[in-house]
Amino acid sequence: MKKVSFPAFVTKQGKQVRVDFPDLPDAVTKRDSLEQAIEDSRLAVALVVNDLVTHFEKVPDATPMEEVRAAHPAGDVRLITVDLDRY
Repeated sequence: MKKVSFPAFVTKQGKQVRVDFPDLPDAVTKRDSLEQAIEDSRLAVALVVNDLVTHFEKVPDATPMEEVRAAHPAGDVRLITVDLDRY
């Protein structure tokens, strides 16, 4: 199993929940519930990482959680881990 982990910050936008990854700006998700947004974010990470690998591009290193928390002090910062073999 090939697993990757990236920090994400979660924000509420109206009635929806948005998940952003500082290291993977193309892996943005927005859904009606936190659970849906987190699950979709795993798929988004898998798609972006697999696309980078397929095109022989470097997958960025994950920013340390402390840095993401410092950049988003009022936000909900989480480490999202994805099993790439699942996707």
